[in-house]
Amino acid sequence: MKDFDARSYLNSFINFEHSLNKVADLDFKLERMRELLKRMGDPQKDLYIIHVAGSKGKGSTCAMIASVLKQAGLRVGLYSSPHILKLNERIRVMDARRIIQETADDLFGDSISDRELSRVLFDWKAVIDEVHADDKYGPLTFYEVLTATALLYFQKRDVDAVVLETGLGGRLDATNVCESRIAVITPISYEHTAILGDTLAAIAGEKAAIIKSQQDVVIAPQELEAESVIMDRCRKFDIQPRQVYSTDVSASTTRDLTEQTFDVTVADHTYTAVKLPLLGKHQTINAAGTVNVVECLRDQGMSITDQHVYLGLASVEWPIRFEIVRRDPLTILDAAHNEASVRTLCESLKTLVPDRKIHLLLGVSRDKNIKEICGALAEYAYKVWLSKADHPRAYTFSQEEAEGYFPNKPVRICKNVKDAVNDLNKHLSTDDVVIVTGSIFVAAEARSILRSDTCTNTRE
Repeated sequence: MKDFDARSYLNSFINFEHSLNKVADLDFKLERMRELLKRMGDPQKDLYIIHVAGSKGKGSTCAMIASVLKQAGLRVGLYSSPHILKLNERIRVMDARRIIQETADDLFGDSISDRELSRVLFDWKAVIDEVHADDKYGPLTFYEVLTATALLYFQKRDVDAVVLETGLGGRLDATNVCESRIAVITPISYEHTAILGDTLAAIAGEKAAIIKSQQDVVIAPQELEAESVIMDRCRKFDIQPRQVYSTDVSASTTRDLTEQTFDVTVADHTYTAVKLPLLGKHQTINAAGTVNVVECLRDQGMSITDQHVYLGLASVEWPIRFEIVRRDPLTILDAAHNEASVRTLCESLKTLVPDRKIHLLLGVSRDKNIKEICGALAEYAYKVWLSKADHPRAYTFSQEEAEGYFPNKPVRICKNVKDAVNDLNKHLSTDDVVIVTGSIFVAAEARSILRSDTCTNTRE
């Protein structure tokens, strides 16, 4: 293991996150994932799994569920994607009994360490290579190998529960080889239409495929077209799901843009004055979904008190989701990356920072509906900086189309995020608001720049 490079090994497998245009059904075969795990001893069968799919809010919902379970004294595995700073962030074990030594290089101190990641991959490299070379199943992907690594690590750490976020879709997602105890479907919207389908019904069908027999199901508020498909899936397995409605949550209040307070009602029980550091109405809906998951867990025999719920939601951490990284001027990072999530972001801006001049730093991926994203943001932007992340899927704007997307608005194009941040800083006053969005990759790069000393703060 001394000379084994875990990242180089993982990167030797095709990574569709870098090339979604190459994705096809033929590339996704759950049979090879099942074969890989079978040869590894089926670690997923030893795990108590909460499986989460959807288009919006699935990462935030996963983080909330894991935080509540941690407060309940459980050792919780959390598998999510993509990462912000380091690959290790995707595989975490949250344990209130473990003292976390955080470092400047790690966003979460409970992420799998480089040594632990290398150890799992090194120990199972021969098996991985065998399946990868087997023509019967086809070559493994980066995501499949990483998912197997996470399941093995969670088994090794003897976690009490796993919160498992799907990657793309659900039906053919590598995580869908697992049998979960609870399936959660967060709001569904148009995304990856070339892969998942060009209707909400088709996309919902892909996501709802994580619903199987002998499990509880929690469904967030949905468009009618998507809801119909999800409910049909539940009826197929004679499942009576828990449905979350927007009316389950009271109007929230926000204090100094640090937290919001609201009530959540589940059946005949109301959690009053719930505090949540994640801002925006949509996050209160995610919290309501989390509370419904807790009720399922209680029904299944887990000891989780109301206090655990309050503490878990109040202490949840999930960066670049309307994250404020600077107060003067107010600078917000948000991972909104499709039309629906961008419109949600705009509603949050309208509610939380009304009548403020919005300086927009936007970068998007090539596979997104760029026209719709820009159209949603154009109404709110005072000035616009367009840039691109250091990522293979990043889109490069031309000046002509930029001016078309943002008519009558000052638009500047910068070659990278660092240049955009530095240029933007020269045009700000104290009362202005900066929003960085359009891609998790752009927001992540901006976060690193703004939290370091590498950006200039000179204003004109």
